[in-house]
Amino acid sequence: ELHDWRTAWAKPIAILGVVGVLLMLEPDFGSTLICSGMMVLMVWIAGARWIHLAGVALMGLALIAVAIAAEPYRLRRLAAFLSPDADTQGVSYHINQALISFSSGGWNGLGLGESRQKLLYLPEAHTDFIFSILGEELGLVGVVALVTLFLLFAWRGFRTAWHAPTAFGGLLAFGLTALITFQAATNMAVATALLPTKGLTLPLISYGGTSLVVSAMAVGILLRIDHERRMSGRKVTPRGGAE
Repeated sequence: ELHDWRTAWAKPIAILGVVGVLLMLEPDFGSTLICSGMMVLMVWIAGARWIHLAGVALMGLALIAVAIAAEPYRLRRLAAFLSPDADTQGVSYHINQALISFSSGGWNGLGLGESRQKLLYLPEAHTDFIFSILGEELGLVGVVALVTLFLLFAWRGFRTAWHAPTAFGGLLAFGLTALITFQAATNMAVATALLPTKGLTLPLISYGGTSLVVSAMAVGILLRIDHERRMSGRKVTPRGGAE
C-alpha cells in the first residue's frame, strides 16, 4: 500500500497540514520543520517509493522558500547566517555571542558554573544556546564528550529499531530516536553557526518542563522496546523484512 501515492502520502500530508498551520500561526517555523521532516522520514522508512519521496521533498523545499520570504525576520536571520559579521549588535548578536562562548572555553573550559556569557550576554543561554554555555564551561573536551553521548544514543536507538520484535515497535523506536538526535543535531548546528538561528532546545540537556518530560518518555519507550526485543529473540527490520 505504501507504493500508492494516496495511501502513502495523502493522509500524512493532510494531518501535517493541520498541525503545520497551527504551528505557523504561533509562529514556530522550527517546530514546523521538525514535524515535517519527521513525517517524511517515517513514511519513507516504512517503505514508500523513492520517486514519491523526491516529489514531496521538492514540494517541501518550495514551501520553505515561501515561508522564509513571507516573514522579514526570517530573511534577516538567513542574512545573519550568511554574513555573521555584518550586524554584530543586531540580528547577528545571538550567533556572535554563542561563538564567543565557545572561544572563551578553550580546551578545558572555565569550569562548571563559571560561564560569563550566560550573565545576560547570550540570550536563551539555558535553553536554545545551552550548548554554547557547555562549550564555555567544559571546553572542547566537554563538547566532544556530549556529541559522543548523542552519537552513542543514536547508535543504540537505531539498533533497537532494527532488531525490534514487531514492525510497529521498529518504526516507533526509529521515530523516537530520529526525533531526539535530529533536534540535538539542529541545536548544536545553530549554536556553532552551521545553521541559521532557530529556537530549538537541546534534548535532555536544556532547562525545561515539557521538553524534558517528553524526551524522558521517549527514552523510556525505547528501553521498553529493547527489553521486548531481548525477551523475544526474533528480529524484524523497520522496513518490514524479517531476519
